[in-house]
Amino acid sequence: MTLMHIPLKNIIIKDLKSLIEEETSESLFLEYKAITYSKEDKEEFLKDISSFANSQGGDIIIGIEQFQI
Repeated sequence: MTLMHIPLKNIIIKDLKSLIEEETSESLFLEYKAITYSKEDKEEFLKDISSFANSQGGDIIIGIEQFQI
């Protein structure tokens, strides 16, 4: 499952909880980040964004760790 089919303004808590309940793993279209990017993480942020921009897009979910899934 991804959230790509849902417009950003329409994503609700239930959608995010469903990622956890369905144990949705990271994929080509989904990336989890436990915390927001810091100034020191600028390069990683740009890599993450450009990888989605150079493919079919994707979701970066900040505030959920991969190992929780």
